Amino acid sequence: MSTAVEQIAYECPHCQTAMHIDEDIVGEVMDCPNCDKPFRVKVPEATPVSDDQLPEDAPDVASAERDEKDLVSVHPSMFRAHPIRFLGESAMMLVGFVLLGMAASGQLLMSAWLQYTLGGLLAVAGAGLMTYWWLTIIYTTLSVTNNRSLLRHGIFARYTTEVRHDDVRNIQVEQNIYQRVVGIGDIAISSAGQDDLEVDANGIPRPKEIAETVRELQ
Repeated sequence: MSTAVEQIAYECPHCQTAMHIDEDIVGEVMDCPNCDKPFRVKVPEATPVSDDQLPEDAPDVASAERDEKDLVSVHPSMFRAHPIRFLGESAMMLVGFVLLGMAASGQLLMSAWLQYTLGGLLAVAGAGLMTYWWLTIIYTTLSVTNNRSLLRHGIFARYTTEVRHDDVRNIQVEQNIYQRVVGIGDIAISSAGQDDLEVDANGIPRPKEIAETVRELQ
């Protein structure tokens, strides 16, 4: 789907003729339609002004950013999103500790060396997988503030994607039958300037409520 090209008002530096220029040619050289002289379309820049030049209703952008508050902050669900994986890794860890305990008390189901080795491997593997998964969940956060929606993830390297509520173009909520029963789902948010989904979170509790909150803030 094509996206409408934004235009900016510009003035020819040679003859001062005002015109509208497509935003996608900023930085390129063009000929003035009035005097035919070439000039480079520069990127518009903000110009500082004194306080007495500001209107009374001028927005305080810095203050708005400082006043940003979290309205919703959730992590993906572990058990409800992946019950089979949760039970499998828990069982692996439990069996490993049981084998180690039985070997320590002299209840051998196989050779002592093999039972200790197998029990240790299962216990360490199960505990390691569960711990890494738990950390992944804890370090994945979907937040909705009064200004924007953010998705932060990554244990060692942190990544953040965000969409300001004013720019939201599309909100998608997906729930299969099982997810509707347990109260989780997938939510994706994209902005007006992007075709991809910037915020894409899976296995999130109460996805419909979060989507409704974002819609109310648009």
